[in-house]
Amino acid sequence: MSDISNYIDEALQRSSDGLTVQELRRELRNRGYAHLTEAKLERMMRDSDRHVLVGHGKWQLKGYEPEPLEEPVPDLDDEAILPCTIHRLLDVLPAYVVFDIETTGTHKGEDRVLQFAALKVVNGQPIEAMNTWVNPGSREISFAVRQLLDIPADSDREHQLRSAPELRAVLSQFQAFVGNLPTVAHNGTSFDAPFVQALMPDFNYQPFDTLELCALAIPDQDSFSLEALSDEDATRECLASVAGDSDLSFHNALFDCVATHLLLQSCVAKLAEMESATRASLSFLLPNSRIYWESLLTQKDL
Repeated sequence: MSDISNYIDEALQRSSDGLTVQELRRELRNRGYAHLTEAKLERMMRDSDRHVLVGHGKWQLKGYEPEPLEEPVPDLDDEAILPCTIHRLLDVLPAYVVFDIETTGTHKGEDRVLQFAALKVVNGQPIEAMNTWVNPGSREISFAVRQLLDIPADSDREHQLRSAPELRAVLSQFQAFVGNLPTVAHNGTSFDAPFVQALMPDFNYQPFDTLELCALAIPDQDSFSLEALSDEDATRECLASVAGDSDLSFHNALFDCVATHLLLQSCVAKLAEMESATRASLSFLLPNSRIYWESLLTQKDL
């Protein structure tokens, strides 16, 4: 057995209710295996005959009898949980953080982040938001991007943008905001996460991509863009309850976070209408690194 496998087993033995891949990766990073990605670690866990996925994205050693998993309850008063008409969230993902970015363009490593937003969701309810402009440095902002994001040249908004914190500081804020929760983003595995990683290589978040889930839950779509799949009025209503501001639209990072959250809820509802055998068959179409989506699809009762 390799040293990595030994360390994984030791970490799992110390945990009474199992560990997620993200938690295991942190353990291994402390042991000097910083090069091991979450995707590779997930493949190792799936290929191993010693480990078993027990729910909530957590792994345990085979033969270990876990304590019953309790539904996580936020440490907040009931009235502090902001209302939003959405579907019950699946048990395998009871809490998560949606994030979204707006940028000067699509060229990874060259263009810059202009806005970074995140939305924390617990038991199906958005409870907290993070939203900030990001200083793009010397990178020019094209006319098309200015029009799309409503940043007129030499306006108060541009001055606010140019005096905003740099990406490094924003990512520190995001890390504190996320804690140990899994992250979700629409087209996040293809754009948002790798875009940020190209600028900040230590950005280690690998979001669960709602675009992938939409392709399974609602495949007969002409477009899988967030704007095409979302209900703008419902998003505004939900945004108002979270941030007290409904005067936003698509291509605002916070608005897109709320839209992604509602889209995830809608996909869960669509999947719940399917036969369990159909959902299980769909799980074979997923990339190997999407454990939460697979956990959802293989549930017998949503």
